[in-house]
Amino acid sequence: MAAALASLIDPVPLDINKASLRELETLPGIGPATASAIVDFRESCGPILELDDLLGVPGIGSETLARIAPHVTVDEDERLPVGTEHWLPVSDSLRAPLLRIATLDVGEGDAVLLSCPGGMTVLVDGGPDDGGPIVPPVVTRLVGLGIDTLGAVVMTHPHEDHIGGLVEVVRRFGVGCFYDPGMEFASPVYESLLETIEEAGVPYRLLEAGLTIDMGSAVLTVVDAGGASPGGTNEGSAVFGVTCGSFTALLAGDIEQASEVELTPLVRPVDFMLAPHHGSRSSAFMPFLRRLRPQFAAVSAGRDNPFGHPHMSVLEKYASLGTTLLRTDRAGTIFLETDGDSISVRTATRG
Repeated sequence: MAAALASLIDPVPLDINKASLRELETLPGIGPATASAIVDFRESCGPILELDDLLGVPGIGSETLARIAPHVTVDEDERLPVGTEHWLPVSDSLRAPLLRIATLDVGEGDAVLLSCPGGMTVLVDGGPDDGGPIVPPVVTRLVGLGIDTLGAVVMTHPHEDHIGGLVEVVRRFGVGCFYDPGMEFASPVYESLLETIEEAGVPYRLLEAGLTIDMGSAVLTVVDAGGASPGGTNEGSAVFGVTCGSFTALLAGDIEQASEVELTPLVRPVDFMLAPHHGSRSSAFMPFLRRLRPQFAAVSAGRDNPFGHPHMSVLEKYASLGTTLLRTDRAGTIFLETDGDSISVRTATRG
C-alpha cells in the first residue's frame, strides 16, 4: 500500500523513447498535438538521446522542456556509441587523389573549392568582399592555387559573407555556369553580382533539388535547393552533397535549427562537412549531427570575429562525436584530398 501511494505522489518518470501517445499527453504542457509531434520526431529523427533534442519538436520550447524534464528520462540503453563504420582510413598523403576540397581562408565567410584532377573545378560561395582597393580574399586564394577557370560557381544564399567576393570572381575567372537558389533578396552586392553575371555572358541557372554536377571523378548533388524560407535567408540556404567513391561530404551554408530538423530524416553519415553558419550555436542540432557523424568538419570563420564563431558549445558537440574539427581562423585554408577510399588532410598557415 505504501509503495502504491508513493508512486501516486512521485510517479516514475516516463521513458521518452518508449512512452505511448496517451502517456506523453499526461506530461505538463504537452497536449495531443505536441505528443503526436514527439512520436513523429522519434520516428523520423531516431531515438532521443538527450532531453535537449526535444527542442526540435514543434510546440516545445525551453519553458516547456523545463516543465517536463522532471517527468521524463532517457533509457541508458539508447545511449549507444556513435557508429563510425563509415569513416575512411587517413593517410599523410595520397598518390592519386580523385577529389580535392579546399575550405578557403577568406575571413568571416564561406568559400569552398572542389576540384577533380582532369575534371571540373567548382566554387561553392565566395566569402566577403572586405571593401577597399584590395581584391577579395577568395580571389587571392584562387590565384594562389593556380586557378584561372571555374567549371561552375554555386552559391548557397545571398548574404554578403558568402557572395561578396563572387563579383570579382566572375570578372576575373572564366566561369562555365553560375547556380543560384534564386531567392528574393534586396542588397547592392547581390544586385551587382547578378548584373556582372549578365554582363560577362556567364550561363545562369536556378538550383533544383536533385540537380547534379558531374565533376569527373566526383559528383555534386543539390540536396535542398534553398530559396524563400519563413525562417529567413540563412534558413533558405541551399544544401549540397559531394560523393567520390566511398567518400561523402555535406555543405550546408548557413542553415539553422529549423532546417536541420527538416533535413535530419534525409541525411546519411558523411566523412566531411562544413559546419553550418560558421559554427554558430543556432546551427548545431544534435540529432542532425549524430545522423551525419562526420569524420572531419571545418569551421570557416574570421579571426577574433565579433560573433563568437565558432561557439564553444558547438565545438563540444562535434568533439562528443569524435569528429576532427579544423578552423580557418586558426589553421588557414584547410585542404582535404580523397581517392574515394581514404582521406588526407592538411592545413596552410595564414598568408
